[in-house]
Parts: sequence; structure tokens; C-alpha cells
Amino acid sequence: MKLHRFTLVVALTLPACGTMQATPAQERAYELIEKCKDVNMNVIVQRVDADGRVWAEMRNGTVGYDEWRQCMAKAAQEREATESKK
Repeated sequence: MKLHRFTLVVALTLPACGTMQATPAQERAYELIEKCKDVNMNVIVQRVDADGRVWAEMRNGTVGYDEWRQCMAKAAQEREATESKK
């Protein structure tokens, strides 16, 4: 019986998730995250707020955080340079 309830909750929840769209700021943040995803496996992105703020969790202390942060900053600068040429 519990499995049936869980399935019903999932079935009702999933269609709602599919209709949500990311804001332009979130889309830009996701682009940066994608470019820097392989810099360090110690950084786990938890969420991206509507204003583009990225929330990340660190595993094994702060090892790799500086490299990830630098990658994100560099990717943002590259994106801004590309957008300014348009």
C-alpha cells in the first residue's frame, strides 16, 4: 500500500516540475556550472536561485573550491566578452 501512495505522489509531482522554466539568470549560471563541472569533484552544486546565485556544497573540506571559483569567474568573463561583441 505504501508503494502505491508513493507512486501517486510522484505521478502528481513530476508534471509540475516539467512546467517550471529557469530564469535568464539561472540559465546563465547553468552555463557556467557546465563549463566548470570537471574542475573539481569536491564541489557539489545544490541549487541555483532565480537571481542566478549558485549554492554549492563542499566535500572533504574546501579542497578545490578556489579552482572552481576561479573557473566560474573566468567563464563569466568569457561570456560577457562574447556578449559584448554581439
